Amino acid sequence: MSSNSFLHTIQRFIRNPGEIGAIAPSSSYLAKRMIAPINFNQSECIVELGAGTGPITDALVAKKSSNSLLIALENEETAFHKLEKRYQGKEKVQILQADASRLSSLLKEIWPQGADAVLSGLPFASLGSEKSDAIIKEVAQSLRPDGLFIAFQYTPFTYSWFAKHFRVEHMGFEVRNLPPAFVFHCTKKRP
Repeated sequence: MSSNSFLHTIQRFIRNPGEIGAIAPSSSYLAKRMIAPINFNQSECIVELGAGTGPITDALVAKKSSNSLLIALENEETAFHKLEKRYQGKEKVQILQADASRLSSLLKEIWPQGADAVLSGLPFASLGSEKSDAIIKEVAQSLRPDGLFIAFQYTPFTYSWFAKHFRVEHMGFEVRNLPPAFVFHCTKKRP
């Protein structure tokens, strides 16, 4: 983790702790745990919500196939511009400054077939139940029938929000992160 990423994350947290949720960027250990369930050979479209300073984005870019599209959403302007600059010219990587509550409409324009995986570092516990539920519904609408939703949180209490729309297949815990994080691997519920 670079000192610039750490400093930027602390500044963002101080300005708006409800939207950032952490005082440090995600660790490489958390990033590896987040991407572990993805079948990169078969994934055509992967979406990341709340890309922040980009540690999970970096892991996704390193692992994705050259044919798969990565769409990373970051709403905060400074973080968005840094990510946009970092990945400028990188084939099949799109960095968008957009709110996750618009995910399904954005994805319909870019990749109407739906995402194979959506990863999220959004702090649902801090966003409140109404906004969190709206975003989780957007994720469910945006995934293919066999798609994955993978999210990390700093509390296990978001389990019930995820369970309303998904089958929580696994809940892990990554201690090598500041703060330690719960990682949820979810699949769409069958009708």
